Amino acid sequence: MAGQAGKRKGSMSKERDTTKEVFETWQCEVCKKEFKDENSKLLECERCEKYHCAKCMKINEDVYDLLTQRKDFHWYCGGCEPKVLQSIQLEKEIERKLAEFTTKVDYKLKTLEGNVHKKLGELEEKFNERLKEQHRAMDDTLLKVKEDMISRIKEVQGQAENQRRQIVEVKEKVVTKEELDKAFVQQTERLTDNNKPESFADIVKQQLEEQMGYYNESLQHVQTSIEETLNSTQLNSTGDYGRRCLTPLCPHHN
Repeated sequence: MAGQAGKRKGSMSKERDTTKEVFETWQCEVCKKEFKDENSKLLECERCEKYHCAKCMKINEDVYDLLTQRKDFHWYCGGCEPKVLQSIQLEKEIERKLAEFTTKVDYKLKTLEGNVHKKLGELEEKFNERLKEQHRAMDDTLLKVKEDMISRIKEVQGQAENQRRQIVEVKEKVVTKEELDKAFVQQTERLTDNNKPESFADIVKQQLEEQMGYYNESLQHVQTSIEETLNSTQLNSTGDYGRRCLTPLCPHHN
């Protein structure tokens, strides 16, 4: 026996519609004796809820008072006590196995968490390495493009400088009005009266037409050469970088 003694459920009650008093009785499970006095010494099993008198249980008055007064005591009859003890042992076993299972689960979770962190670290390291490789490849590509564009810009600048020098040379070859006047005087002096031109304007007009024709032809050739060079450079270049680099050399080119 252990624990709190079951409280008896007996109490005196009255029916609502009659004044006749009804008394509850308690029967001992062992001796089958009925007890009507609510002060009778009976113990109720907390499992089967059946009553047992103190005499049949061989419990003296001091023990009975202790069992009924202490709320932390529980009392079970002889038939229920082994079952209750078995249930307690089973509950302890379940708790033990549950604790072992929880420990194993915690260990596996921690192991799994460690493996996951390890895998994530490896993946992060590989990803960072791949990212660095891509950055290096992009830097190399951009450097190569930059060097190629610089080379092309220098080439175009050189061609433009050559064309500029050609234009200067063409301009230098154009005869000024003073030179034409001087040439006219020298030529007219060598001509006879029959071969002299009708007027100075005819000679000036003739030589100007010749010089302007040569000058226009040279300018057309230079302009065509520059446009072909710029078009070739724009078509061969890639990205906005090339177009930005060519813009200063060709301000009217869109």
